[in-house]
Amino acid sequence: MKIKLIIIIGAAVISLSYGYYYYYVDTLTLSEITGDTGNPFTNLAVGFFDFDTGLTRYDISQIDARKYYWLKRMKYVNNIRDPKQKEKETVELLNEMMDDPSMKKLSKLLFDKGLGFGIDILNYLN
Repeated sequence: MKIKLIIIIGAAVISLSYGYYYYYVDTLTLSEITGDTGNPFTNLAVGFFDFDTGLTRYDISQIDARKYYWLKRMKYVNNIRDPKQKEKETVELLNEMMDDPSMKKLSKLLFDKGLGFGIDILNYLN
């Protein structure tokens, strides 16, 4: 009876440990995030420039949950005509984004790879 209990507890600990590692620790490459885009040229470019993004599956799920909000806010800020108001809204948006831990990780990629890369990540998330 003790051996069965030890085996069950051991299997549960191993399963939970692997699940935690898979979701919260294991970082994804660019090709793992974008998947198959359906465009052969894009797939080739992603494969050629594939790198470890530093984002975990948890980060991707958090960004995915808020992607429409961030894209809507970016579009709103880009459509503001008044330069002072646009600057104020841009600072507010960036501060909001930096308060989100997953977006903070994505921002490190933005500074390294450019703003277009971050917007592409938001658009590729399904």
